Amino acid sequence: MAHRCSDKGFLALSIVDYISLLDWTARQIAPVKRGITPKDVPPVFQRLGFEPTTWCKLVLGFGQMFRAVAGTPTTVDATRSRMNQHRFNLSSSARQLLTTAD
Repeated sequence: MAHRCSDKGFLALSIVDYISLLDWTARQIAPVKRGITPKDVPPVFQRLGFEPTTWCKLVLGFGQMFRAVAGTPTTVDATRSRMNQHRFNLSSSARQLLTTAD
C-alpha cells in the first residue's frame, strides 16, 4: 500500500532522495534549521524539473495552491472527479509555478 505521494507516482524518488529533499526543504523554510545544502540535493531538483526556489514556494503554499488535488497542470486538467466527473481546478499560482518548472 502506498503511503507517500512518491509511492503513488507524484514524485519519482528513492527513499534516500525523498529524505534528503525533506531535510533540505526544512532547512530552507525553518530559520533555526538553516545549514549547508547537501551536495546531493541539486540533482534531485534536476530530476524533478524544479528550481529550488520554485520547490520552496510550492511547499510553503501547498494548502492554498492545491485544494482538492495536486499535480502538474496537464495531469490535473486531464483528471475528473470519480463521483460526478467534474474537472478539478488548479490555482493560477500553482499553474504558473508548475508551468515554468517544465
